[in-house]
Amino acid sequence: PFNRWGTTVEKKSTDISSYTWTELLSTTSTHSGVAVNIDSALRVSTVLACARVLAEGIAQLPKKIFHVEGGKKTPAENNTAYNLLALEPNDFMTSFEMFEQMTLHAVLTGNAYAYLGWSGNKLIEIIPLVPSQVTPERDNNYRMTYRVAGVDGKTTTLAQENVLHIRGPSWNGYLGLDAVQLARESIGLAIATETTHASLHANGAQPGGILSVKGKLDKTGRERLKESWQVLQGGP
Repeated sequence: PFNRWGTTVEKKSTDISSYTWTELLSTTSTHSGVAVNIDSALRVSTVLACARVLAEGIAQLPKKIFHVEGGKKTPAENNTAYNLLALEPNDFMTSFEMFEQMTLHAVLTGNAYAYLGWSGNKLIEIIPLVPSQVTPERDNNYRMTYRVAGVDGKTTTLAQENVLHIRGPSWNGYLGLDAVQLARESIGLAIATETTHASLHANGAQPGGILSVKGKLDKTGRERLKESWQVLQGGP
């Protein structure tokens, strides 16, 4: 397809099918010693539940374009973008699937991107892009360009007219804040706690090992040792 200036833009320059959640974010260690990325974060039930509620909630909302004239608002069903947003943004996704995916991207990484395919002045397709494969850049005139890495290893530079960029809360105005990385310590602690408790209960809630003392341990000493061990290791 061609963009509105007649410049050829490669169609479907980024195919999302071969990317996994792991590739969305690099691994980042935390003070708890746990690596936090999209994969590990989504295994935390709270993170998954929050992200899923937001993604599915936004995806199921009706998406419409309206024409406003003289204070009267009517559905712009003749606009080519109307059916793309409401029904089928491209030839392999539904509107629900696209907005669900892009909301997950925006919630977890702070940014969601989609390629806008034009044919003349008509928008003919919208294709979500994996955030880690997109590098946004802003020039001195505040115009945006986006470098997109394709599955073939080639990089395509897209103008802002060819990219739908949905950003979350932003510090600099053009990039959303990365929620998973900002909360990585809390998420890492949650992962470490779940792992520790799971291992403990898998062993019948009985820590293994041997306690040894120097000399002879009488009955009173044994009771004190047992009590101290319960205080340190006991739980619900």
